[in-house]
Amino acid sequence: LQYDLLGYSNGSIVELSNKSQVLQANIFTADEDMILEAVSLTSPKNNAEVKTSIYLLDSADDTPDSGHLATTQTDYLNGQFYTRIDLGEPVSLKAGQAFSVVQEITAESRGAQNWFVSVECGSASDTYNYRGINSKVVSNSGESYVFQNGKWSDPANSEVTKQLQNVGLKAGNVMIKAFGNPAPYIDSVQTASGGGSSKVDLESE
Repeated sequence: LQYDLLGYSNGSIVELSNKSQVLQANIFTADEDMILEAVSLTSPKNNAEVKTSIYLLDSADDTPDSGHLATTQTDYLNGQFYTRIDLGEPVSLKAGQAFSVVQEITAESRGAQNWFVSVECGSASDTYNYRGINSKVVSNSGESYVFQNGKWSDPANSEVTKQLQNVGLKAGNVMIKAFGNPAPYIDSVQTASGGGSSKVDLESE
């Protein structure tokens, strides 16, 4: 499952030097009974840390982290670029189940521990192009979110867009993918147990 069809080749990693937590998230819907086994992200640099949390959502949940926490884990990334991270505790999903992938990505930068968000990038206007290429991105309501200054917002309404506008770009979807395989739904309550931590070697997409 994905929204960032342009992928890393047309994405940007935005550094946000905040004094408060920054998160990125995508909300997906399972199109069949399945086991969610892995997620992806784009790492800003060597030795970055990512905390990934999976929430099961219902119609009353209006933010990515307002549902039932199914699993959470922390990984330490040995490299840069796009990577897939296997979930230590796969999540059983019923067809039609909405769920979110919430990530907190941090790394040391210029002597401080800062937050990072990875988003698709497109031309901010029809007249702007980069090396002769004019790309368009669309982020539909309810797909991608950025948490900053204590609230969730669409990437287009976040500090991410303000930084991209300085170079003639606009933000699309957050670059998070979710990977799973068809499997009978396991009707049991899943409770996050912490998931542990691991070190992941990254490979270019």
